[in-house]
Amino acid sequence: MRILLLNQFYPPDVAATGQLLADLAEGLARGGYKVHMLCSRRVYSGGGGKYPAEQLINGVYIHRVAATGFGRGNIVGWLIDYLSFYVL
Repeated sequence: MRILLLNQFYPPDVAATGQLLADLAEGLARGGYKVHMLCSRRVYSGGGGKYPAEQLINGVYIHRVAATGFGRGNIVGWLIDYLSFYVL
């Protein structure tokens, strides 16, 4: 069985939601499920850093999409970041 998980951030990023989801995803992968994670390439803490578009970490297939990186400085930028992730 395949499972698709969606979240803007996933390890090695430090965002708490990604860390919690990694525990779930890796547990499912150890249980024999094919787990795919769809997340953003951008870094939670901002800056110009980006993660690779595809990775396999601890049995979880990670697919990262490009998204805007305006950050959490204002509500408009934050909304655009979320919308761009979900649209892409």
